[in-house]
Amino acid sequence: MSQYPRITLITPSYNQGQYIEETIQSVLNQNYPNLQYIIIDGGSTDNTVDIIKKYEDRIDYWVSEKDSGQSSAINKGLKIADGDIVNWLNSDDMLAEKSLFNLANAVKQNPSANIYTGQTTYLVHNEISNSHSHTVFENRACTFGFGHINQPSTYYRKQVIDKIGNLDESLNYCMDLDWWLKYLLRYDINTVVKIMDIWSIFRIHDDSKTHLSAKKFKEEKEKVYNRVFNFYFKKDSSTIGLPEETTLDLKNAKNYYHLWQSDVSGLEKDKVQSLKHWLKVNPFKIISSQRRRYFGVLKNLILKW
Repeated sequence: MSQYPRITLITPSYNQGQYIEETIQSVLNQNYPNLQYIIIDGGSTDNTVDIIKKYEDRIDYWVSEKDSGQSSAINKGLKIADGDIVNWLNSDDMLAEKSLFNLANAVKQNPSANIYTGQTTYLVHNEISNSHSHTVFENRACTFGFGHINQPSTYYRKQVIDKIGNLDESLNYCMDLDWWLKYLLRYDINTVVKIMDIWSIFRIHDDSKTHLSAKKFKEEKEKVYNRVFNFYFKKDSSTIGLPEETTLDLKNAKNYYHLWQSDVSGLEKDKVQSLKHWLKVNPFKIISSQRRRYFGVLKNLILKW
């Protein structure tokens, strides 16, 4: 087993009985020989517990009890995680076939990296989408400003998690983004290994948080970014978990953030928000690396206005 790095995977769940069996099967059917699989259920009242019990002889730890939400559940799992590499998989998502073995190969080939991230594809109304998602650019500031994290395909070294701290339990939607930004404030982008293989399947359905709470996701994302910018630019010391100093070019990262948010708001046909962010973009600091994106957003703004 020593040739396979120890991987801990945590599944937080609550009343996802119609999906969680596929999630569990996608993990156990990997047949990965050095896996710690943990399920933290928030006291489901549907058939979730019955499904978990079907597989409990192959699950390292599970519990079903009331908690304060998804972040709390994942943090419970982190307390007992003993893997060198750690991630969580939500109870309506799935691992892609052989993804844990692909991850192990990436770890063996890049033993000094801190994060290993693959691609995510989407299951939309039970049909696999051809679109894939990635999170890492060659530019650290752009990666920070883009603020997208392929969470189910992104695995952290446990020693890094211990340094950046547990998930912020005050966050209900963007706790993964908060972690990602805290990481990028501390480490350069060359500590992240980007793999082009699909490692996870993100399910989009009518009852998902992503579908039901799009506005809340957007509001919480803005909150997370504002906490970072206020901490460094306005010296607001109320935010915990951020390093006192960072080598990240935060002014440029903020520039990218406004460019991306202008683009997203434009796609959502929110002209006011799109223009608001656009007016905060300094083109001279951004145009060299994101020329096409910059002029694409400008074109969309002109056409929509």
